[in-house]
Amino acid sequence: MAADCLSQAWWPTATVEPLDALREVCSALEEGRVASPEAARHVARGLRQYLDGDRDLTRNLGLRVSRGGRHRTAEAREKKQRRDGLIREAVALASGHSAGDRAAVLAAAIAAPAADIDGGQLDAMHAIVARLKVEFAGDLPTSARQVARIASSA
Repeated sequence: MAADCLSQAWWPTATVEPLDALREVCSALEEGRVASPEAARHVARGLRQYLDGDRDLTRNLGLRVSRGGRHRTAEAREKKQRRDGLIREAVALASGHSAGDRAAVLAAAIAAPAADIDGGQLDAMHAIVARLKVEFAGDLPTSARQVARIASSA
């Protein structure tokens, strides 16, 4: 028991992500329920600093991205997970005998101009490709190898 307390004090357990804490506290306030102590403490600390004169609320709440770290934010990770999930769905629907063949088919569909896809005759894979192009236009894999790597990671 004492070893557990010492371990928690010496190596704190996982902390709440700033964006998740803010979302949780906002939802709790809207729904009239109590937020978790960690999330409430995080948001209260940021608001207290703001009220005490530190006017950078984004930084106070831990939402400011470090220089060069815009790809490490919770929002960026969620967006990448959404993109990768759609790519996995499309690979599963692609025609081909092997995973490499299916990845090549999807990579070719992603690389094809939107005009080459007939809007009225979209199969399930091409519908996902169209959605990927709209939602993640500049952040799509361009080769079969990249598609296969995403499809094989879970």
